[in-house]
This record gives sequence, C-alpha cells and structure tokens, in this order.
Amino acid sequence: MGISFNLPNPSAVKYLDEQFDECIGDEFEQFRLESIKAILVNGLKTGRSYAAVASQIVAGYPEITGRKERSELRKRATLFVLTATGNAYCEASLQQVLNLDAASRKMEKRWVGPEDHRACSGCRFNCAQGWIPVDARFASGHRRPLAHGGCRCCLTFRRRPG
Repeated sequence: MGISFNLPNPSAVKYLDEQFDECIGDEFEQFRLESIKAILVNGLKTGRSYAAVASQIVAGYPEITGRKERSELRKRATLFVLTATGNAYCEASLQQVLNLDAASRKMEKRWVGPEDHRACSGCRFNCAQGWIPVDARFASGHRRPLAHGGCRCCLTFRRRPG
C-alpha cells in the first residue's frame, strides 16, 4: 500500500515564485538562475522531495565532474533547497495566520527550534521569548524562521488566550 502526504501549498509556491531573488543570495551563477527557479517552483508545486529537487539542480552542472566538487555542489544545492522551501512554507503559514488575526481571531506565534549545541544564539533567544502577538517581531528582528541558511526552526501558532 502506497501512502502519500503530498499536500500542495499554493501560497508557498506563490511566495517562492515572487520572492526567489531574495532566496538565492550568491549561491549560483546568474545565468542559471531562471533554470534553478523553474526547478524549485516546479518541485514545490508537485510535492517533490528536497533531495530530488537538489539532484535536478546538480544535474544542471554537467561540467563539474570531480568527485569532491560534485559532493560540495550537492551539499550546497540541498542546503539551498531546504532553506528556500522552508522560507516559503513559513511565510505562507504566517500569512494565513495573519489573515485569521485580522478577522478578529487574535492569534499568537512561537519560534520553535532544536535545543542542541548547533542552535545559533539568535534562534535560542527567539525560542526563549515564548508566545508573542502574530504581527510582532522576534528578538532577532525576524518575523518568522528561517533566520539563516540551514536554520532548523519553525513557527507554531495558537489563538491568544482570554
């Protein structure tokens, strides 16, 4: 029996399509960006795994043949895909909850992250804040995760008590 948890998120796809330039940074050459954007947006639309999307990006670099260089490219592509899609999903969730808040549902958000030695100080401070109004900024100045490439944090929401 095959089970699939592919839940397309049109808001996340829209964010990624419109905000791609903010996601890219200096990770890849300018002339390949449209191809990478198409791969990423299509992967998000169709529910492909981050590993499959990263592999498709890597396939666009046939001139990189060295084992070490290819491995480094795969790591960079995977981190990029995880970060870009994570940002898209977090922003889409935040926008949906902001809409609820505007409709008098009065919502709160909380930054949630791993409690280990790899967590950065900014993310730890954001987690320590606890519940804050959904339209407020966290201690780091961010409205939502991801705070940086490789960030493992997420948001959780609830209706404001009272």
